[in-house]
Amino acid sequence: MDVKYIFILSLLLYPAIGLVLGYLTRNTPILRRCIIIPIFVIGTIAIIASFFGLSTIHTEIDFVLYASVYLSLSLGMWYIFFKKSRILAAILMLIIYLSGYAFSLALPLVGDIAPKTAIRLGDDIVYKERALDAEFAGKQVEIFKVYHNFFEKRIAIRVYKNDAPAFVNDMLEVRYSHEQRKVYLSIPDDKEKYIYTFHEKFDVNWTDSIDVTQSYIIP
Repeated sequence: MDVKYIFILSLLLYPAIGLVLGYLTRNTPILRRCIIIPIFVIGTIAIIASFFGLSTIHTEIDFVLYASVYLSLSLGMWYIFFKKSRILAAILMLIIYLSGYAFSLALPLVGDIAPKTAIRLGDDIVYKERALDAEFAGKQVEIFKVYHNFFEKRIAIRVYKNDAPAFVNDMLEVRYSHEQRKVYLSIPDDKEKYIYTFHEKFDVNWTDSIDVTQSYIIP
């Protein structure tokens, strides 16, 4: 399943899961805290880490962790509903749930929120590629370094807008040189993978390279 729809499903289901957990733990505050606090802390750490380019090598796990903050908020609101103030809980639910549902409805309309392509280049390098949304048509390429075969740190980003890679339907051709520690990108040989090849900026001979020994971002 596309990660985008896993995220949407989480946003849609977590209010109901929060209701069930909130009801079952309404009279057991210690158990409730043991559920809410770890979920909220882990999810928050995952979100903050993502801003620094840190994540796991499993995109599905990442997005479940990001959405888990929403689950902890849902559980907290149902606790307020059952034990504190139903009016306050109703106001909070109206704001947060409507925002969550609106966000889930908007997600299918945007570009890829997660890489469509993720390939391992050697033991410690991962190449990821995704399409940008229609307003910013193009491709975004990311290079990650893997640690302990589970965590990864982004070391480079390249964004290609109105350039040759933006007009390639499929994944770019990727080659990794272990000796030079560089990732080489080029246009695929298969012409069926091209779109808008008549565009003046489309160059079938386009190439680029990324040095994985450096950490940098090139827009």
